[in-house]
Amino acid sequence: MPKATMYVLSGCQGSGKSTWAKSQPSAITVSADDYFMVGSSYRFDFTKLGKAHAECFRNAILTVQANQDCIIDNTNSTALEIAPYYQLAKAYHYGVVIVKIKCDASKAASRNVHGVPEAGVKATASRCANLSLPPYWDVEVQEVTT
Repeated sequence: MPKATMYVLSGCQGSGKSTWAKSQPSAITVSADDYFMVGSSYRFDFTKLGKAHAECFRNAILTVQANQDCIIDNTNSTALEIAPYYQLAKAYHYGVVIVKIKCDASKAASRNVHGVPEAGVKATASRCANLSLPPYWDVEVQEVTT
């Protein structure tokens, strides 16, 4: 029996991942986007993306060490992106739920707050739609349409 759950969100920019995360008030949400928040303003800097993901992972470690349910609120469009979080969850005996946030890519592009062009949103949406996980991963997959 898992002691807690890690929810790994997978969806393109603007699909509704952060909105879904906010609907789960008992879990701690970690996101690379948090690194780019300056007060209430989002200031993305591509050159700092590696640092942002490192801080997100560090926050995930702190959350599981505190035995709290954890939400990973990033695009997580490939198994390679999800793998570190999966391994962390399993090391701490967490259950893992992959929450695939499905949304029309054009709709998502119009509401993404990060300024990602529609072509980029569509590319991420395609990767998420074709997400293939290793068959030996012990995960539950849920799909949410927004």
